[in-house]
Amino acid sequence: MNNFSNLAVCKNNLHYKTKSLNRIQTNILFISLLLIFCSSFRGYGQKTASEFMNLGLSRYYAQDYEAAIENYTKAIQLKSDFANAYYFRAKANDKLLQFKQAIDDLTQAIKIKPDFGEAYFQRGSLYERINKKDLACQDWSQASAHGYYEANYVLKQKCTPKKKINEDDY
Repeated sequence: MNNFSNLAVCKNNLHYKTKSLNRIQTNILFISLLLIFCSSFRGYGQKTASEFMNLGLSRYYAQDYEAAIENYTKAIQLKSDFANAYYFRAKANDKLLQFKQAIDDLTQAIKIKPDFGEAYFQRGSLYERINKKDLACQDWSQASAHGYYEANYVLKQKCTPKKKINEDDY
């Protein structure tokens, strides 16, 4: 074989390798673009914690408390520090008279967000309903301290000792 034949064979092999390399590069580019495109979506049918929260709220206001609880639970599964989801799940549990679950959820909401005055207030109201007045007054006091001013009225009405009227005071 002469040098020209070897050169022709090498050129032919190089041509096929270049075509093959171009196909591989094209495939890599296609796959990369596909991954970028797909990653821009959360996935068909997947919802975020906020979307489940909003679904829960719509079910709550439609008085479908079981469905609301399911949606709040899904929101919490996606975002375990979602204080508002715990809070509203507690409100739905309260409507279903599931006081222990409601108190547990409010306690979790308060752990996540210690200045959540409304959660203290709601938990205090639940404690009152299950005859735990001391705990109720403590929570209402915390609610007031965290800016939930409705608690001030409740504290005065339900937690301030009543002054006994004494005949000697007249």
